[in-house]
Amino acid sequence: MKSARFDVERHVLENTIAEARWGVAWLDDRVSSDLEGDTMLRYAIQQTIVRVGGGAVSAARNKRLRCSQAPWHRLVRQGRRFRKRYDQVTAEEAIAIVRSDFPTLISAVERCLDEHPAS
Repeated sequence: MKSARFDVERHVLENTIAEARWGVAWLDDRVSSDLEGDTMLRYAIQQTIVRVGGGAVSAARNKRLRCSQAPWHRLVRQGRRFRKRYDQVTAEEAIAIVRSDFPTLISAVERCLDEHPAS
């Protein structure tokens, strides 16, 4: 029988990839000038990166659900940077993170969750 902790860890991963999917979907047809001109959209994308970074902190500590192909440590660093220096991050950087790291994260975590079904 799997523990309640396992279910919490799984829930954190599911929420993290849900956030990542949102970021990818929002940026699907947008360019950096869209973020530069729309402060609220830029803030929403930055906060998504911060939340995914927070999920990555929990996932990196996770002993049971190791998703080794996920770029956890890079996402943790980026999340911390966006949280502390959000005014110094360019729209191009935000878009690059979402478009390059988030799809890798989503596919790695989905594979991991498939390998470790819920209780």
